[in-house]
Amino acid sequence: MARACTVCIHREREAIDAALIRGEKNRRVAAHYNLVESSVRRHLPHIQRDLQAAQAVVESTHRRLRTLDTVVDECERDLEAVLAAHRETVADRDSGELVIKAVAQRAKLAALQFGTKRTTTLVDPRQEWEALSPAERRERLVEMKHRLLELEQETVGGQH
Repeated sequence: MARACTVCIHREREAIDAALIRGEKNRRVAAHYNLVESSVRRHLPHIQRDLQAAQAVVESTHRRLRTLDTVVDECERDLEAVLAAHRETVADRDSGELVIKAVAQRAKLAALQFGTKRTTTLVDPRQEWEALSPAERRERLVEMKHRLLELEQETVGGQH
């Protein structure tokens, strides 16, 4: 059975390795730590092996960090897209509420101008609006805008 490296099992191995990595002479390191110079020389490949293993860990960590950076970037882009969609939905909702109010006001105005005695039971427009999907809301907005234009034309036409 091979003997363990005297330097590898030395209680001050880290300090010995640091001295050798700094470039101190084998003889000086051996004398300072009460070792035989040949033991220090035989230990050098062990330092090289450990440094290569450490370098592999560093490179692996860098790869993982780059991957993590990519994932974080993708998440930030996804979040921005979600926030933009949310802002659009809120804008659609607000716009829809304004159009609903404008249509209701136009209908009341038209009823007053033409003396219509018809009563209509209205559903709360906010509840109805909230129940719609974003696509249905957009479609409803277009319909309401067209209807508003029709009402305006009828109102203008009735005043002449």
